[in-house]
Amino acid sequence: MKAIVRPALALITLLLATSASGAQTPPASPFQDGSRVVAVGDSITNAGLYQGYVYLYHLTRFPERQIDIFNAGISGDTAQGASDRYGWDIEPLDGNAASVMFGMNDVSGSDLYPADGQGADIEAKRLQRVDAYEANMRALVKRLMDDGIDPILLTPSPYDDTSTMEAANQPGRNAVLAECGRRVEAIAAENGLVVVDFNTPMTELNQRLQQDDPAFTLVGKDRVHPGESGHLVMAYLYLKGLNAPADVARVSLDARTGAVADEYRCAVSNVKRSADSLSFDYLAEGIPFPVSDGARPALDWIPFTDELNREMLTITDLPKGSYRLSIDGKAITTLTAAELGAGVNLTAYPDTPQNQQAKQVQSLYNAKYRSPIAKLRAIAFVEHACCRGMPHPLTLQQVEPKLENWVASARGKPYQGYFRKCADEYKLNKPQQLSLMEQAEQALPAIRAAAQPRQHQISVTRI
Repeated sequence: MKAIVRPALALITLLLATSASGAQTPPASPFQDGSRVVAVGDSITNAGLYQGYVYLYHLTRFPERQIDIFNAGISGDTAQGASDRYGWDIEPLDGNAASVMFGMNDVSGSDLYPADGQGADIEAKRLQRVDAYEANMRALVKRLMDDGIDPILLTPSPYDDTSTMEAANQPGRNAVLAECGRRVEAIAAENGLVVVDFNTPMTELNQRLQQDDPAFTLVGKDRVHPGESGHLVMAYLYLKGLNAPADVARVSLDARTGAVADEYRCAVSNVKRSADSLSFDYLAEGIPFPVSDGARPALDWIPFTDELNREMLTITDLPKGSYRLSIDGKAITTLTAAELGAGVNLTAYPDTPQNQQAKQVQSLYNAKYRSPIAKLRAIAFVEHACCRGMPHPLTLQQVEPKLENWVASARGKPYQGYFRKCADEYKLNKPQQLSLMEQAEQALPAIRAAAQPRQHQISVTRI
């Protein structure tokens, strides 16, 4: 199934649209019950954010589905590196689908991007790296498909070489990543695969925002790694690429008759009305997506709420006036009859019980699942970095003698401190590896239970 996706992005009052390309084929769909999705990538995937947001969307929108999304990102990795670790790090996750994003490290190197853009055979060297990237991506995709795993290809997120911020720059690097993206689209087209374009819409959005603030970056202060808001943009594009539905639930009632005009993904019962009020019991099939404080700036850049996070309440034929909206007896906001008649999105009100429940799910996910997974990925990073070619599983006794040489290899480089930290944490966490795996596995039933929708009483009362 092929779908090259370049969704629209909103810039507060401006809508940026990039049209979809490619042949018309059956569309992609959200992950179904039984989906086991392996997120394969580099440090951007290893951060656990964009695919974590996609996971949280599915946990809250479809809590009845058994869906797993596994982090198989490794810092500094490439498409070739993923093939090297495939047998011990990807295959054991027993996935039936896999998202794949590489490129940032495949085409890295300061020698390829001199400040003046000049140099002997620069373009030829860049093209050589892109060709190697394409060959390695093809090999990785083939291996996944041969194993019965459906790849979802993601074009590389951008390198920000247009921001005027002070961070060291590599001019032209994002153009090379864009070419990597075109190669990914070609691979997807040839194999009938879903591909989601991160690079094009994120680059366009970044440059539009830089028109107001040239030092702005959607990508990150190091020009490579997005923060939470950048990852939410990526999750938005990913979910739009899956044709994820906008509505958590939708209900419409006629205040004059008490009739339910529309109930989508919810059940309405016990409708009561009087001259000045209307109340009913409401049970949705999902709960809203919880947007973290760190990701919230992205809501000003993309139509995430309107296109992916709507819990719509409409009450028509109310007498003119103002009404107090309450849920479970708690006052949420005051609205006019006209506003209620036009429809209001309950996700816009953080104090609704539904939003508070979603925040609890998010907290559980971060503390009980994402935290042990991060430690497990750090273990995998060290073993991938300093023990290539060694048969797995590895013991601490096998790896520890190699750690100091690995740290020493970074002496004088910007990441020396990071290697030291990773080596020290490895020695602490490796003995706990099985326990960490159990913690993550045992957390998911509790997270899914916390995401189960609850019945609420919704009322509007004239004031």
